[in-house]
Amino acid sequence: RFDTALQFWAYRQADSFSASELLTLQLQKVRRVLMRAGQSVPYWRRLFLKTGFQADRLRDVADLQLLPITTREQLKQIPLQELLSEAAAPWRRKETATSGSTAEPFSFFQDYAKVVPYRRAGLLLSMRYAGFAKKTPLLTFAMPDYHHLSGWAANVGAGAFLESKKFRTGVLYPLFASYRPCTIQISPANLLRLMFHIQEDGRELSLSGIITLGESLAAEDRRRLMQFFKCPIT
Repeated sequence: RFDTALQFWAYRQADSFSASELLTLQLQKVRRVLMRAGQSVPYWRRLFLKTGFQADRLRDVADLQLLPITTREQLKQIPLQELLSEAAAPWRRKETATSGSTAEPFSFFQDYAKVVPYRRAGLLLSMRYAGFAKKTPLLTFAMPDYHHLSGWAANVGAGAFLESKKFRTGVLYPLFASYRPCTIQISPANLLRLMFHIQEDGRELSLSGIITLGESLAAEDRRRLMQFFKCPIT
């Protein structure tokens, strides 16, 4: 809890940084990540040695051009053990994946011990920007990999689940009634389907705010959704 609060405070301080201060901070963080990769991840260690790339000498954004490029397809061919940090304990690895917007999700591991406070603080910051700071509890749709929200928000399936009336009447609507979320976090596509089914089922849903993510939201869809749900969308 303290780590999240401290990270949230740090994010808020960064809002007042100048462009040069942000760039300096970004370079420090990138340099640290690359140095760790070169020291503890077998694949990057060998690649840096082979190409002569020295992360500790990174002094400018232009220096990143010296970093060897590894494509997504190449990464998929590399044995998993070659891409895992030797310095991180196995219990800290949490498997996750990209959204699959390219038709095939890309799986990878995150450092669970560090990603939780960072992502929780990021969520608090985004809700603060949107004016949703006190609009909790939060309900997320179809985000089983959002482990950092465990204990902070409830999660419910979406996508194909929304098309099932049995799911909606047996799971979704009872959850809304018992959990009574103020804010939901959902993709625009699922939000449009949710609106359709609520109308078809003759239900009502009272919300204070909606956060969409993962896709862009067309202006006309935003207008229709805000008119239907009677709350702001960010």
